[in-house]
Amino acid sequence: MDGLDSWRKLTSPDERVAEGAIHEIRSAYSGRLKAYLRSKPHGPTADVIEDLAQQVFIRLWVMRSRLVCDSVAACTKLLYRMADNCRVDMLRRDKNCYADNIDEAEPGTAPHEVADNVELLFLAELLKHVVNTSLLGLDAEISQEGYNRRLLAARLCLLDGFSADETALILSQNPLENEPSITKEVIQAWIADVGTLRLLAYDTLYHDPKALVEAILGIEIESGSDISNLIKEAHMHPPDQIAVNGLTWDIVVLAMLAYYLCESRTDMLNSKHEIIKGWNYSSAQILTLLNEIKEMLPYVPVTQDLMKRISPIDDRDKVLSAGYVWERLVFEHALEELPQLEILERIGPAASTAGYRLSGDTINSWLSGSRSRQKVMKQWKKHYGETAYA
Repeated sequence: MDGLDSWRKLTSPDERVAEGAIHEIRSAYSGRLKAYLRSKPHGPTADVIEDLAQQVFIRLWVMRSRLVCDSVAACTKLLYRMADNCRVDMLRRDKNCYADNIDEAEPGTAPHEVADNVELLFLAELLKHVVNTSLLGLDAEISQEGYNRRLLAARLCLLDGFSADETALILSQNPLENEPSITKEVIQAWIADVGTLRLLAYDTLYHDPKALVEAILGIEIESGSDISNLIKEAHMHPPDQIAVNGLTWDIVVLAMLAYYLCESRTDMLNSKHEIIKGWNYSSAQILTLLNEIKEMLPYVPVTQDLMKRISPIDDRDKVLSAGYVWERLVFEHALEELPQLEILERIGPAASTAGYRLSGDTINSWLSGSRSRQKVMKQWKKHYGETAYA
């Protein structure tokens, strides 16, 4: 396949040309998509992966007229994002999706250990839903699976540009048990729901360390070894030489140390890392670079984009201008043991952009005052009892 040429043919008004292009793209990317899905933690079974890959190419065909094919990298990233969107609903819905994980466990792993790990995954997902319900103000009567469906619908309509009709068609191909018929009207009601929009905002704004570094540097990281390899390569180049996407090696290394490996700023300023020591930079120079990287954090532009996308919705002011999404983000980052000042530096400017004043006192009241934790405990005990929480 001639890279970008096939992607551009896919947007052709001539359906025969577009059909030829979708076959070329499927041939070129099917294996990579399946490998990507298999690489996910607790990945689904082989049969499910086949189905997910099929769903990706169906969606790609449906939205082909709206594609903007500027580069192969951008188009590839879109495919992976579609794969994640297809996966999110199925991942949590059906335990049978995980059967291959038990069959394909590492040699020497006891069966009960694998089963325990799978069960822990579902307990973690259940707790995540309780946290979301408690802190995002979700409707407690709607199940985890129900909100997963709503989240997927919101992603497709508000982020990926699908119409309500197209989204209804896509979700109808993989219905939940006892789920009512998915129509355009159902999709429109879902994506106008404040709880669903808060869940979408949190899901879009939250970046784990890997996703955060990818957003800062504009690269894809397959595993921790990619980070190690980049740092090793950085040893072989001057720190002010261009590395990736117009960024110099010193920026790349400091971004990985600060946001992937979560090294302390003090250690970096004092050049305690061998690679930084070799640069012979002063603390002031390192601080300047760290401040430059801080300006590259994705939270503000993501917030601005979300505000634009939800602007036609009547209750939009209850989504990002209130504290729900920001409290949920603070709670998650606190679980990752980020210092409160670091949390405020990361998401405070984004909250301000949305019209919510996030201060150190607010974060302290949520965390040190245990307000957030008490909300979660109350919700858990209400539905699962005291013993289950303990």
